[in-house]
Amino acid sequence: AFPLGVLAVLWRGRLRRLAPPLILMAAFIGWSALSMFWSIEPESTQIRTKTFLQLGLLAWLIWELAPTHERQAHLFQAYVLGAYVAAFDTIGNYLAGAATATGRFAAEGFNPNDLGFTLVLGIPMAWHLATLSRIPVLIWVNRLYVPIAMIAVTLTASRGAFLPALVALLIIPWSLTRQRWSVRAAVVVLLAGSVYAMSS
Repeated sequence: AFPLGVLAVLWRGRLRRLAPPLILMAAFIGWSALSMFWSIEPESTQIRTKTFLQLGLLAWLIWELAPTHERQAHLFQAYVLGAYVAAFDTIGNYLAGAATATGRFAAEGFNPNDLGFTLVLGIPMAWHLATLSRIPVLIWVNRLYVPIAMIAVTLTASRGAFLPALVALLIIPWSLTRQRWSVRAAVVVLLAGSVYAMSS
């Protein structure tokens, strides 16, 4: 995907001026790369730096190719739909009893911890899309992602994803003041289901 994105940028023939967060991200990646010279675990540091670099390049591509809110919303929707696949795969592995060597569950090809973060990232995206969409089907597709993602996150048993999940859920009560009472009631049920999934 990255080479195609670079080709699209080259075809356009110009680059957007980097935003301060992207500059800070580049500095962080550079510092992470330098830390390999004094790291007590160079191989682990190299792997982590590679991950940071991939995420940084992804952020840069989004900055270049999705400058409008509409394009960003399309990217968010694609992410949520992809995360749905991973969540259902995780739940399917649980129902089939296909646990990892550590007794945890994850979608095929995923590390449980990485999957947990991947699913959590989709929660604020999905809820944001649900508040913006005017298409009933998409509204509920995005709302229902929250409890389904939380069930899958619970199955990964990722402690590192637990706190970010709680933070991600804060977007729900924060946005309720602008919704009708019927929507608030439905959201309370979804939120209660998410919390129950995390505690069970």
